[in-house]
Amino acid sequence: MADETTTNGDHALGDVAALRKVLLSNSTKRRSHELQQLKEELVNEGDSRFQLSQVLDIIFDTYPLYVDARSRKAAEQYLAAAGAVLDHSDALSDFASRIQDEAKKTSIAPGNAFVLVRWSSQMIQDTAREKALWDAYGAKLIQCLTDALDNLLASGPKESTRVTAIRVARRAFRVVFKSTFGDEAVPQCVQLLTTKRPTPTPKHAVPLGVIAGVCKRLPNRTDVLTAQKKDYIDFWLREVLGSKVQLPEYIATGLRDFFESSLDLEDLKRDLVPTIEKALLRAPEVVLNDLTSPLFSALPVSYDLSEILAQHLLKPLLANIKSTNLTVRAGAATTFVVI
Repeated sequence: MADETTTNGDHALGDVAALRKVLLSNSTKRRSHELQQLKEELVNEGDSRFQLSQVLDIIFDTYPLYVDARSRKAAEQYLAAAGAVLDHSDALSDFASRIQDEAKKTSIAPGNAFVLVRWSSQMIQDTAREKALWDAYGAKLIQCLTDALDNLLASGPKESTRVTAIRVARRAFRVVFKSTFGDEAVPQCVQLLTTKRPTPTPKHAVPLGVIAGVCKRLPNRTDVLTAQKKDYIDFWLREVLGSKVQLPEYIATGLRDFFESSLDLEDLKRDLVPTIEKALLRAPEVVLNDLTSPLFSALPVSYDLSEILAQHLLKPLLANIKSTNLTVRAGAATTFVVI
């Protein structure tokens, strides 16, 4: 009888141990029903049997266990309901810190990283309701989303999973940038992700590219992003072109939306080409491992690159085509063809 009572969600008032048993049970129906009931209690303020922090502690423990869509959706819906209430900011800030710390771990499974992408995206969207929420834990969630995305993409997921993850990330930034404080949120996000850290952060290219793509589609945010152009360029030169190690394709192509929509020909000639030219001579084995061709292939077809090629890049590219290193030869040929 006790087990039946627990299954129906009618366990003793405030019995956290019983709640944990239900939410961590193997029954999809049982745990989904309980999460739905908890959400309804949360929405009907004053009726909840538990403090929000108690429930969030248990929900955090579910993220590697829920592999079915129904349970995952129920957990996300509870987080969304919690994020709708300003009074919950302290508990949600603590929860944001926990998932941020979890996303930093390189050992988490791709499926778990995907859950963290969805959770952080949902919570970022919730901060758009009130600037106080964004100020309280928006930065933590952006970093969580960044780290979780990197963990997921580094695993080489199916194309459908990759597309979904990027779409979920795009939705988070779009909701915040469309908010009443969106013109402040854009530079805050860019500065957070482009600021130099003690260790290299090329993985930030992915969310920075997503931000550029979102702003490109929001007319009243295009100029706001343009004002951050120097930060983007400095980041690419330092973290991508200046990388000491080979970077995966998803990072090398991460800023495509920025190059496509915000980089004009004069920026290219003045700020990028001189450094690219030097890098081709200094470290062609890194630069030509497909770091340069994504840049040039993303540029609008209306750009005339003949002068740049003839005056700056032709000689080093031709020299590297003669390299004994197969990767260098292929990279030089690819970059030449793209230009």
